[in-house]
Amino acid sequence: MPEKFWTYVRTRYRSIVELIYEVDDAISGIVFISFGSNLYFICLQLLKSINKMPSAVHAVYFYFSFAFLIGRSLSVLLFVSAVHERAREPLRLLHLVPPSGYQSEVQRLANELSSDNVSLSGLRFFNVTRKLCLTVAGSIVTYELVLIQFHEDEKSWACQAGKQ
Repeated sequence: MPEKFWTYVRTRYRSIVELIYEVDDAISGIVFISFGSNLYFICLQLLKSINKMPSAVHAVYFYFSFAFLIGRSLSVLLFVSAVHERAREPLRLLHLVPPSGYQSEVQRLANELSSDNVSLSGLRFFNVTRKLCLTVAGSIVTYELVLIQFHEDEKSWACQAGKQ
């Protein structure tokens, strides 16, 4: 392809990246609050799952709402991380350019693609990528283990009060 084509592609790529940065500035607060509240409610529901359910209806509602919460959180994470995944695809395609067509504009585009961190973020505290899914899952397990250590069943309070 001629150098003019690669210049056009690089300027279009830069315009799309700038648009993603503007969108990130607009919604990063919502992303941060969403991830924080989802993490909190998942930990809270996991902690409540330790207690015995009063009836089968309560159990069905609880597990349905917990599955919905996990599904919602996971779908938001995967949809938002798709921005980062799509931004990495052109770099893989540039590696397929034959050496005879590798010009200075191709090198500039490859440098931009490899150096840019194109993803949505949560107030720039974290970038939403697929790796974040594993990090969030690890955090949930860690928090849950800590909460389980300090958890006392409601019935144990009643038994201790009766002994005194």
